[in-house]
Amino acid sequence: MTWDFMWTSFTVYVFLAFLFLLFIVLRDLFRSDISGTAKALWVVALVFLPILSTIGYLVIRGVGGDDGSGVASRMANVQPRSSEFSTIGR
Repeated sequence: MTWDFMWTSFTVYVFLAFLFLLFIVLRDLFRSDISGTAKALWVVALVFLPILSTIGYLVIRGVGGDDGSGVASRMANVQPRSSEFSTIGR
């Protein structure tokens, strides 16, 4: 009985992680600057071969890339206000 619960929990976790990854790929796909035909082909591939095409998309294009949509790239562009640090070292 314990192993059934563990196996079910693991299966649900993997399924939810895959759905999360699939939606991240779809979001990245529609925010990218590739042509509409290429986007349509990726969506068809994601519908009919979801696991294979998700892995393929991640290998070929990556997620976010260097387009500035990631949190780290947005945080790198934040400049501190000079008044916040004007008293440091005094």
